[in-house]
Amino acid sequence: MIDDSRDSAEVGQGSSEQGLTPAPKQNASPWDQMRSRLDAVKPEDVQECVELHDKLERVRQRLGLKTWRALEGYFGPIPPCVKKAR
Repeated sequence: MIDDSRDSAEVGQGSSEQGLTPAPKQNASPWDQMRSRLDAVKPEDVQECVELHDKLERVRQRLGLKTWRALEGYFGPIPPCVKKAR
């Protein structure tokens, strides 16, 4: 029997020790990719906040939602820097 629990624990430790945020997976759904970007965005990254704002605004309009609060029902909490980017 192969014990790979140690290997997976080491992989997880390496990325957290280095302080790296996991890159979005290429085969992740668009929702997962957006959620990853929303989780990783920092207020100092103005360009990323603006890009996320624009993308979410288009999604909001396509879904026929009137408020950003309704959009949070789909994506979860949206950081203030994204909401106020424009």
